[in-house]
Formats: sequence, structure tokens, C-alpha cells
Amino acid sequence: MISLETAAIKLAAYLETSVDTYLMDCCSEALEMVNNYVAGNTVPETVLQRVVVEAAAELWHRRGAPNGIKSFTDVDGGITYRIARDPLNAVRSILKPYLPLAVS
Repeated sequence: MISLETAAIKLAAYLETSVDTYLMDCCSEALEMVNNYVAGNTVPETVLQRVVVEAAAELWHRRGAPNGIKSFTDVDGGITYRIARDPLNAVRSILKPYLPLAVS
């Protein structure tokens, strides 16, 4: 599994920012969420790295989205969109080929 330090460096590069305490916390939480979701199944290391960065980025972006809503403005006006409530939304489809089919 990807280390916390490696995840933080990759996330900082992905977000074009520097490593700070909040970014490290997002990486730590994403690592735990992905580990729990994968639950011992075999997933290639490169895929695990990608999903940890994606989940951590979702967590990091929540900082600038009070109540789950992010707004941007430019010359032509503004746009508002909702941040996903589940940080694993972005990674489920990436992990799908590597995990067993869920049966209830």
C-alpha cells in the first residue's frame, strides 16, 4: 500500500499546492477509507495510488465548499456545483474490476 508520505507528495502535485497538516490529514483519512473498502483484495499498486489521491483530493476540496457547495465566478458570471458527499464516489468505478461482485 502507498505510504502516507508518498500519498501526500502525489496529492500536493495533483492539486498544485504544498504539503501541510490539512493535506496530510486528508491523505491519512483517504488511506484508511481505501484500505477498508479494498479489504484485503488484490489491487495493483498503481491503481491504489490513483484511488488514494482521488479520494484525498475529494476530502481536500471540501475545505473550500461550505455546506457541500462550491462556487466559481469569472467574467461571464458564476457557476455553482455540489461536492460529492462520499469521497469514494470517484474511486468505486476505478476499483470495480479488482473487487468481487457484491451480493446481498
